[in-house]
Amino acid sequence: MTGLILLSLMPLLSVATIVDVMRTRPEAIRVLHRGAWALIVCLPLFGPLLWFTLARPYGSARTSSASSATPGALPPAARGVRAPDDDAEFLRVIQARVEREKRRSDGGEPAAS
Repeated sequence: MTGLILLSLMPLLSVATIVDVMRTRPEAIRVLHRGAWALIVCLPLFGPLLWFTLARPYGSARTSSASSATPGALPPAARGVRAPDDDAEFLRVIQARVEREKRRSDGGEPAAS
């Protein structure tokens, strides 16, 4: 019974591994090319084991995510994106908006339509 369960799970493991191979960025694969790995992982049991032990990249370099639609896009921390309160330009715009609203409420400036 256990052998039957394991036998039925092998195709699922191969399909999941093929999906993983195809989602992995080509430059992140450690050994061989993506096409070779797509064929290797079709070998029952040994293909997926080889992929997970030899070629699959580590960590976040593994897959391309939808959030980085631009190839080679850097994460926000690497781009130097700052919090709004650390951005002098943003603070200047907010201060001007506050002053304009204050003048408008004091009757010094007509409301914009």
